[in-house]
Amino acid sequence: MVDEPRRGEGFGRELLDWLDARARDHDCENLALACWAEND
Repeated sequence: MVDEPRRGEGFGRELLDWLDARARDHDCENLALACWAEND
């Protein structure tokens, strides 16, 4: 979770880009993300 004032600065995108690169480095064929509607 990112502090309210820092939201929208691209931290989530940076994290997903990093994760995608690591998955590709390890020849992963699938990458899944799950979240719950109750997340606030």
